[in-house]
Amino acid sequence: MPRVSALIANTLMVLLSVLLALAALEGIVRLFGMVPPMEQDASSGLRSLLTFDQILETKYIPGASARIKSPYGEFDVAYRVNEFGLRGSQIAPKREDEKLVLVLGNSFVEGWGVEEETTFVSVAQGVVRDKRKSLNSAPVRIVNGGVSGYGAAQLYLNLQRIWPAVSPDVVVLAIVGTMVNSDYKYLSSARINPEGIATGLSASAILSGGTPQTFAQQPASSKWLDYLSRYLATVRLVRNRFANEAAMNEIKAGDPVTDLLAAYRADRVTLGKIFEPTLRHVSAIGEFAQSKGAKFILLYLPMPFQLSDNAWDVGRKAYRLSKLPAPDGELDVIRSFCLARRLECLFPTDMLREALASQGKREIYFHYDFHMTSEGNRILGTWLGNELAKSVQ
Repeated sequence: MPRVSALIANTLMVLLSVLLALAALEGIVRLFGMVPPMEQDASSGLRSLLTFDQILETKYIPGASARIKSPYGEFDVAYRVNEFGLRGSQIAPKREDEKLVLVLGNSFVEGWGVEEETTFVSVAQGVVRDKRKSLNSAPVRIVNGGVSGYGAAQLYLNLQRIWPAVSPDVVVLAIVGTMVNSDYKYLSSARINPEGIATGLSASAILSGGTPQTFAQQPASSKWLDYLSRYLATVRLVRNRFANEAAMNEIKAGDPVTDLLAAYRADRVTLGKIFEPTLRHVSAIGEFAQSKGAKFILLYLPMPFQLSDNAWDVGRKAYRLSKLPAPDGELDVIRSFCLARRLECLFPTDMLREALASQGKREIYFHYDFHMTSEGNRILGTWLGNELAKSVQ
């Protein structure tokens, strides 16, 4: 009996020690803000705004709204969709006395991670308005035409869809290297005309509802883990880390179909080839805008790891990028493209690099997410507003 009592006492002591250690770990996770938010199901978050489209594959549902939360707790912002399937309020008809600028792009233009009024497009609007007013010039209105996940091909098709209603005087296309991945995925299921330009989804893609990733379902998980994740931050954190690792293992580094950052891992020899489908559709956007009498401007946006060796530090590790900034091969490709086609192009690379070096603790990019914070959007928007004030006549 004494041995049994001692065994029970030791067992209870071990269990108590384990529980105390877990409680301490839970406290540390919460104290240092390491708690990921609860996962959003299909009825909330970005997926609740999306619907299938026979041309664009996915589009936002007009009039829909949702809150978009970072899985790492970096932001929690409101999204609303206007009548044209774009983020923001309704777009008023163009007045005869105003110039209208349409800014196209992906999530960087749309303003991922920040509220509507702090996107760089909104900031640029304020700068241009003030400058035009001081010069007694015709007012300029800027419309945000960014859509998360779109590449140049989908932007080209969406531009044709919204043109009659918007009828811009200037079209600005913001190009980001992640568009390469978006274009490769979309074009794999698209109809292509003899010039290599997408005209919409193929018949087979329409019948199957798009590519396999269009509305990918969350992997099944055990009910007890779901339950524990609701109340224990430690379980949620570990579960989140394993899910991220599994997702990264599905990526073939450098493959433009599966790797979001393929354009940044490619060497200079293959970089031009990887960019070719995207740049072909950039040309199509420019030609379409100019055929309608609008001015076309290309805006190149670099990624944080191309500007600094410590920006986007946590996300860089998650995506298994080297510590050193990526080479400027992408910048060379875009510059050569602009020169060959005599396009007006804007390059904020040096400005952003200097801003990163001088900002101190005022973060320009998120740590996990590679998008710009409100401060980064303010800096870029102020710069762009000044550029547009000089360019729009």
